[in-house]
Amino acid sequence: PPGVDYQVSYDVSTFLDASIEQVLHTLRDAFILVALVVFLFLGDWRSTLIPILAVPVSLIGAFFVMQLFGLSINLITLFALVLAIGIVVDNAIVVVEAVHAKMHDKPDLTPYHAVKEVMGEIGGAIIAITLVMVSVFIPISFMTGPVGVFYRQFSITMAGSIVISAVVALTLTPVLCAMLMKPPKAGHVRRSIMDRAIDAFNRWFERLTGRYVAILDRIAARRLLTFGSLIAFCAGIYLTGRVLPQGFIPSEDQGTIYAIIQTPPGSTLETTNQVARQLQEICEEIPEVESVSSLAGYEIMTEGRGSNAGTCLINLTPWHDREKDVIEVMEELEERTHDLGAVIEYFEPPAVPGFGSSAGFSLRMIDKTNGTDYHEFERINDGFMEALRARPELTGLFT
Repeated sequence: PPGVDYQVSYDVSTFLDASIEQVLHTLRDAFILVALVVFLFLGDWRSTLIPILAVPVSLIGAFFVMQLFGLSINLITLFALVLAIGIVVDNAIVVVEAVHAKMHDKPDLTPYHAVKEVMGEIGGAIIAITLVMVSVFIPISFMTGPVGVFYRQFSITMAGSIVISAVVALTLTPVLCAMLMKPPKAGHVRRSIMDRAIDAFNRWFERLTGRYVAILDRIAARRLLTFGSLIAFCAGIYLTGRVLPQGFIPSEDQGTIYAIIQTPPGSTLETTNQVARQLQEICEEIPEVESVSSLAGYEIMTEGRGSNAGTCLINLTPWHDREKDVIEVMEELEERTHDLGAVIEYFEPPAVPGFGSSAGFSLRMIDKTNGTDYHEFERINDGFMEALRARPELTGLFT
């Protein structure tokens, strides 16, 4: 109505749209890199064009599979498509390289007859490779719980892309090879700068391959060294996995901060509101903060209500317009608001909207003794919190 203005204090779609845009950029870059690598090794634009045409056809087929299983285009499925680019192009490259080698070994063969011989030789291998790779991803779709909700979409998208790529390699790719590829001309010498560069790369790669084969010959003759290296690598992987941090979904800079305000017990709503206004004034002095919305009497973490509770939603400027990330802004806020006469804790939103109320983890302490001494339970809780605060890995503790 006239005279009323509004501002969206928290919009989940902002971060999601930015994430999807980044994934689309990655998808584009991956497609370009695949094209360059294929051209570098095949050295022929006709041969390169065939795998490049197979990639979008396989991805479009993956969209059909996604529609069939009721999946949407989201971060998980887009990430699967990014990984699928490097996989779906393999089948097409195998066919093209085999036809390319067949025509060089038998110059009298036409592309059609070369393709016919090649498909009789490697058709079964393509099917076997596809079944092996699909068997890796299909079991993931049967996982249960929250993990299954996420990775079911990932596994179905990957498996669908791989199956479609095999169909393309057995149908479309041979036809393209017969239409586009030409047998080598007798006595033809490469003379362009690009041809010379590719020839130089091939010579360097052949020397590198020769050295690699020589190293393998030496290692293969020493079984103890081979098995010892294998055991050492397995042990290194296990120990590294024990050291690396573990988690369900990593926290990301979503451009939003939750500020939970707790004034002393018995404080009035006006006192809590005053602390919130002071926090807003401090936030306005920080260039990375775009807007602040406050609500006194409600605490978003536990959805509790009380005159001594309050919540502030702090929206940061776009990622490319600020120098500090969300963690650095939270640290600055903690340093500048520790003496406002209230306990203020800062949290990031949950990595996945709907899964928890904030980033990090939460737990509940339950008294199984059926005791009635609440002061004793509070003492145990305070001791537990002190032990948590002694851990350098933890921050933003709240109870």
